Amino acid sequence: MKAIQNLAESIEIPHLLLSVIFVGVGLLFSYLLGVVTTLECTRAGTAQSCHLQNSWLGLVTLNDRQLEAVHEAWVEESCDDDGCTYRVALQTSQGQLPLGSAYSSGEASKQEKARLVNAYVKDPSIASLKVQEGGGFWMVIPLIFVVVGVWLVAKPILKPAFQKKEE
Repeated sequence: MKAIQNLAESIEIPHLLLSVIFVGVGLLFSYLLGVVTTLECTRAGTAQSCHLQNSWLGLVTLNDRQLEAVHEAWVEESCDDDGCTYRVALQTSQGQLPLGSAYSSGEASKQEKARLVNAYVKDPSIASLKVQEGGGFWMVIPLIFVVVGVWLVAKPILKPAFQKKEE
């Protein structure tokens, strides 16, 4: 009981609040920025079978949607005072769908993905297609927020363990 009381006294409320904010923001942005959208298509004869899957970092499936066929892909552009951002859009049997959940920079990579989808649609000799959008190395940034938040709580807890005992 005394150990828990000492623990409660060693963690200051501002540090705890700051820690919760850092961990919360880090986890929120890890979730939002970690969504990977994958379009996978296979062809049996002239029939296409595609599915559009959203996952978190490619590890946990969030949504999986079956598509009858993909007919075309193009790059959509959204511009404002800060510049332009892009995303790949698909024309499917179910209507228009975005490949990714958000617009982002990198027009050339989006054009390449649209080109791959259109090549698959037009060339029956291509048996399968797999195109991904999202995720990436920059996911490290929100994870740094999580680590800093955990450290803000762990530091006062671990500090007594690393201090030299006075005799």
